[in-house]
Amino acid sequence: MQSEYSTELRVNHLKCHFSLKIIAWQAKIIELIDKPNDVYYQIEFVYDKRRRWYVDRTFKEFCDLHSKLHKKIPNMPLLPEKYFFKPSFQQLQKRKVELEKYINVKN
Repeated sequence: MQSEYSTELRVNHLKCHFSLKIIAWQAKIIELIDKPNDVYYQIEFVYDKRRRWYVDRTFKEFCDLHSKLHKKIPNMPLLPEKYFFKPSFQQLQKRKVELEKYINVKN
């Protein structure tokens, strides 16, 4: 995936123009961290083939982000299903696979 973003920024009456070019990236959920009150998905982002960074996020954080993005991008892909009770190991594995597809969608 290759994307280029450009914008203008004003700081203290100074006008700055900057652009950001993302050459390639991929996200992979590398681990499920099951804590007593929540499950965290450890996500590895790889860009420019060798640079990496890691974040831990809950499913609720995915849902919150999705609802904010959906207001601006109505044709967002669907998130995996929510569960009323703590999901089983099999359900968590299924959700992991579906979340990985979700975070790697390319427009």
